[in-house]
Amino acid sequence: MKNKKIVWITGASSGIGEELSYKFAQKGWKIALTARRKNKLDKINKKIGNQNLICPADVSFKSDVKKAFEMLEKKYDNIDLAILNAGVYTSVSINDFDSKVFRQHMEINYMGVVNALEQIIPKMISQKSGHIAIITSPTGWRGLPKAAAYGPTKSALKNLAE
Repeated sequence: MKNKKIVWITGASSGIGEELSYKFAQKGWKIALTARRKNKLDKINKKIGNQNLICPADVSFKSDVKKAFEMLEKKYDNIDLAILNAGVYTSVSINDFDSKVFRQHMEINYMGVVNALEQIIPKMISQKSGHIAIITSPTGWRGLPKAAAYGPTKSALKNLAE
């Protein structure tokens, strides 16, 4: 698999991650699809040609990310691009304020990226190549209504990436 470029996409089962999967497949890249919902990843893989790797994981669990990354390393020698995109958004109302929502956002949106970076950085250093993209949001620069749990995680990612 040396002639094709390899991209690892977290959060590949919906939204931006799913769309990126289609775009990279159209360009002939090999794709490692990571998300919690394996059934969704199977459907996407079927749509884009069944030639890609499905590495299911809940990015909020370091052990899941490690296992997914080990699957990826077993199949591909090098990884050209990691797109760390997995995320969750739940609107927060002042009338229904719950710290569990904030913790969930931090575990998935922020720690999910950190868990993936812990795997991908040493790999890219050892292969002496590769790029990492961290998906954030305009809420990382300015708060938006009902994004009190989501916005701070995107701000943290912006700061981490910088």
